[in-house]
Amino acid sequence: KRPKSRGGDGPEEVDRRQPRPGRERKGKPEDYDLPAPKALEEHMDAMHDWWCEQEDRAESSKLCISWYKHSNIRKAALEKDEKPPPPPREGRPDMSEIEEMHTSWCDVEGNEKTGPCKMWRRRGAEMDL
Repeated sequence: KRPKSRGGDGPEEVDRRQPRPGRERKGKPEDYDLPAPKALEEHMDAMHDWWCEQEDRAESSKLCISWYKHSNIRKAALEKDEKPPPPPREGRPDMSEIEEMHTSWCDVEGNEKTGPCKMWRRRGAEMDL
């Protein structure tokens, strides 16, 4: 039947472009202001590049070695619109180094609004690695 707004006696059409009442966005509300996954990966790359270039960490830091060793796996997942997997437990860096990298990076003026810093501020102290 034709909807009343179009001269008929049927029910009004539902505008399918608008979210239905009661439907919410997917994901956690605190993640809505994060960049898209590929942009977030670029921010993470910039942070790791900055950290690993200092004090010749690229060859000696577990964090740097792990990040670059698993780079292709992360990027392949993102190309398929999949969530990048965490690195294998073997060879994972100590939480203290991860903490130091994020704190140092996020203390640099202008970095506090990047995806890694937003996520780091939200994470719990007991982040599961």
